[in-house]
Amino acid sequence: MNYTEEEIRKAYEQGAKDYCRSSKSLTEFLSSDVDEYMDIINLPEPKEEEIPFSYSFLRRKLEWEQFCDLTGVGYYARNEGYEIKDSEIFEITESKAKQYNLI
Repeated sequence: MNYTEEEIRKAYEQGAKDYCRSSKSLTEFLSSDVDEYMDIINLPEPKEEEIPFSYSFLRRKLEWEQFCDLTGVGYYARNEGYEIKDSEIFEITESKAKQYNLI
């Protein structure tokens, strides 16, 4: 499960309130250490949703060069014997699908 930066900051603050027993005031403790704490846990980037598109749909909507750029299929793949079935599915990120006007 991924947490947002705001959720982690709130959890950190609550933990500091519950467990902080130092000579620093709570305000000093929170302002000085929360950014360091955020750097330490190094939140992963949220994964973008991928949308499945069939090869036949993509070929109707895109030029071959665009299809290759979007899917990673080599430009000369067909000349080199790569056969793509019309029903083959390619997972495309939502942002790329919007960029190419697929959705």
